[in-house]
Amino acid sequence: MTTYKSDDSQLVSMSTPPEKQNLVTPGTPVMVPDGGTSSGKQTRFTKRSRLFWRRRVANDVAFVFAMIGFVLMVFEAEMTIHDVYKKDEKPSLIIKSFISLSTVMLVCFVLLYHKLNIQLYMFLHSIQVRDEFKRCGQFYS
Repeated sequence: MTTYKSDDSQLVSMSTPPEKQNLVTPGTPVMVPDGGTSSGKQTRFTKRSRLFWRRRVANDVAFVFAMIGFVLMVFEAEMTIHDVYKKDEKPSLIIKSFISLSTVMLVCFVLLYHKLNIQLYMFLHSIQVRDEFKRCGQFYS
């Protein structure tokens, strides 16, 4: 596990979420949605690191669901091949339902990963959704 020193000489773990880390100094100006500045606790750095952390967690959870589905598929196939039970018996149907559930969860977390990736791209390039809708409206009028 990698650790680094923040500005106030504390050791901070890379596995802790950004909102639990003390990364903000009081009085730092922050851009607020109306375009002004505010001395809130959320700076661009903390928002960016929070988006990176959420994207990493979504990726890790998607990987876990993929591995669970893979292991269950291999297990169910081996049990069926060795005639422990048949494909239409209750244990096989239960395992297949868990495989389907893990697949649905995997797809949900992959979509969440892509949503966070788009949010991160928009944040890094200072793109706001309402600006994009205005540009589309100007293009079609």
